[in-house]
Amino acid sequence: MNIKKQGVSKMNIPDKLYHATLYEDDAYAIAEGGFDTNITYFCSEIYHAAEFLYLIHGSGEYYVVEIDTTKLDPNKLHESTDHDPDFYSKDLKSYVYFGYIDEDVISDNIYASNLWWEKEEK
Repeated sequence: MNIKKQGVSKMNIPDKLYHATLYEDDAYAIAEGGFDTNITYFCSEIYHAAEFLYLIHGSGEYYVVEIDTTKLDPNKLHESTDHDPDFYSKDLKSYVYFGYIDEDVISDNIYASNLWWEKEEK
């Protein structure tokens, strides 16, 4: 018996994804120890990761960690559809990872992001 999967397409995963935090210390803790949760959300752009926090906490500076998706299990990474596109940038792409992420997947790069800076530069 052959089972054919219909409507399933391979997801185009960027090599880098981003996760924003409120505090610089949290970003460094993630970079040094990984994510201590088994569900983590990411965006394909730095300013998009900060956009999620901006809509909850208002304007300010957010700290964004970068991960290398080539070191993740692709079966645990999925495009996320849990946000309402009417409230976010139309080009925002978000992802969810179901599994723990060790520090070796996380880049040494930590970005400070303020949405007003990012939007002015675009």
